[in-house]
Amino acid sequence: WILFESKRFSLLIFFPSPKMTAKEVIFIRHAQSQYNAADHDPGVRDAGLSPKGERQAQHTSKKRKLHKLMNGVQLLIVSPYTRALQTASLVLKDYLQPSDPIQAPLPHVVWTSIGEVVTGSDDIGSAATELAAKFPMFDFSAVPDEVWWYSEGHDDDPKNPDRSLQAYKDLDFEEPEACVEVRLAQFCAQLAARPEEKIVVVSHCDTIGTLTDCWLKNCRYAKTSFDPVTKKFTVLESSNDR
Repeated sequence: WILFESKRFSLLIFFPSPKMTAKEVIFIRHAQSQYNAADHDPGVRDAGLSPKGERQAQHTSKKRKLHKLMNGVQLLIVSPYTRALQTASLVLKDYLQPSDPIQAPLPHVVWTSIGEVVTGSDDIGSAATELAAKFPMFDFSAVPDEVWWYSEGHDDDPKNPDRSLQAYKDLDFEEPEACVEVRLAQFCAQLAARPEEKIVVVSHCDTIGTLTDCWLKNCRYAKTSFDPVTKKFTVLESSNDR
């Protein structure tokens, strides 16, 4: 509002707040990981994709439907787990590293807030320097070079992810629901603050399911609408049944 005053009268004018428009958000779950392929927890920290998972990602990268959904996407948000980064680099290769020199690479951010709920050894992640060495095409400036995943306070050496893995094996802890809620609320706030209106997110089953109530299979995707005011997602379509 603006107040105009003079000796004879006062005038108060209200201006409506700018309307926050809904964002279109495409969620992609990572392809099959080594953990997914095993019939038990293999005890591998930050497990990568299985051979089948790599084939899934390469196949998905050629799907016309996904390319149609990607039309006009302005930003990639990706989880800092190896399986998500591998999936993004394979499925979205043409967008991250376009062969046409005129086409600009798709901007991206790597956010810990969209990582997976810690329930297995593969959810014990990697430090930023370790990830940067494996994935030089991604910017890890927003990822701490120490334990950023839930560790129940048992990371006595936060610069050493292997100590976090050993603590998980010894204590068999899981990320509490309250901690998940706080982390995903942070993601929704970060998302609402972004200026982009069409975004693709590469993340994980439990994280995507908790946000959208759409529990995607490996390397499947869902188109959603995100209300930046209510911080809620509405699923518009999903490739789960195809």
